[in-house]
Amino acid sequence: MGGEAFPWFFECIKDKGTVVNWVQLYGYPNKIMDLRPDFGIAPLCENYFNFSKSNIKALEQYAIGSAFIGGVFEHNVSPYDDCIL
Repeated sequence: MGGEAFPWFFECIKDKGTVVNWVQLYGYPNKIMDLRPDFGIAPLCENYFNFSKSNIKALEQYAIGSAFIGGVFEHNVSPYDDCIL
């Protein structure tokens, strides 16, 4: 979401997905529900900014009945440590 094209590393699967333009804050939940994604991905780098993030991306996916893949850290607490396994 929010790009004009798939990143280069998704080139091999570009025909299996959809590029979605940015939407306004209040339109975001409806847009995600309309898309009905099978899963959401939220990779995180292990850095101080990401240590302080919430688990909202996981909660968004759970709320629409979608699977979620979130990044966890080797040496610190991740917002996705409590993800359903």
